Amino acid sequence: RHALPVGVQAVSQRRFLDPGRANTSGGERPAATRNAMAHKNPLASRNPAARSITIPDSFHAKPGSRMAMTAEQQASAVRRRVTKRYEEEMLWGAVPTVSSRENWLVSHFATLRNDAKYRYARGMMLVAGKDVLRELGGMGVHPEHLVVAEGKDIPDWAGGGGAQIVRATAEAFAEMGPNTDGYVGNFRIPDPEPTEELMANQKQFKRVAVFDNITDPGTLGSMMRTAAALAYDVVLLVNHCADIYDHRVVAAARGVHFQTLTKFISLRAEDGDDAYRIVNHVADRNNLTPVLFGAPSGTPTTGGLAAESMAPSALAPDGGRARAPAPKWLADAHAARAAKAASSESNAPG
Repeated sequence: RHALPVGVQAVSQRRFLDPGRANTSGGERPAATRNAMAHKNPLASRNPAARSITIPDSFHAKPGSRMAMTAEQQASAVRRRVTKRYEEEMLWGAVPTVSSRENWLVSHFATLRNDAKYRYARGMMLVAGKDVLRELGGMGVHPEHLVVAEGKDIPDWAGGGGAQIVRATAEAFAEMGPNTDGYVGNFRIPDPEPTEELMANQKQFKRVAVFDNITDPGTLGSMMRTAAALAYDVVLLVNHCADIYDHRVVAAARGVHFQTLTKFISLRAEDGDDAYRIVNHVADRNNLTPVLFGAPSGTPTTGGLAAESMAPSALAPDGGRARAPAPKWLADAHAARAAKAASSESNAPG
């Protein structure tokens, strides 16, 4: 706001713009003069082309990589790959090999294994195990892709129903089907039974099982297989049971999802199903008498062997229950479990 005298203003401008004042802040700094001999070696050639140095790519490559190999080594590696591919095509036809975790098929299998919403959105499930896959093939049920781990034989029954056979390296297969025997396939989920079939069934149901809050996948799969073996008409899954299409449930059930004698129906509140009302309606419509198998008094009930599968409100309209004695195999299982628990307590350090 306060103007400087003309003389002072001129001195200030000359102070910052005077090239002679090189060390003053804001002034121009003189550039260093180029020495003609600064970058010359007396032993270097006068021809610039002769002084250029070419560094091979193998100098920067990792040991064992393709860039670190000589031309002869690369040619030998190519011959080995071509020979291996030719042998596979002669024996099994053109079998592609998946070796990267970034492959779309690896990502597809991994998401089917871990994400229930993805399974239902895609309508697909995973089935692992050579024996189970062979049994399903005998029933006429085939996967879209059959993935065989590297080093495993491709069975004769593979490829049925137009299934595409894919080999996978150990690293890729660990993402697609862990804890398996080297065989896994993706199958279409069978068409679920509509809830209306329960409300207005034409054929009377004689035996109905209700699985209530069974969250352990292995236990649920074993119980599904048992229900199918005992020829139950319908199995109702209520109160947040594990997903029946989880690969662990499927492995324990050994493919009972694809049989048609026993119907497995999940009643979920998020789908608008009133589970207990539907259970009571099924019992009334088919004149069913609820029966529970209970554990003998004083025996432990861990492990799901004596779990009651229905709440009192779901058993009968008046809340009553008919209790039958446990079968011999269940009583023997509880007796063995009780003896083992007692032995563990007696051997525990005091």
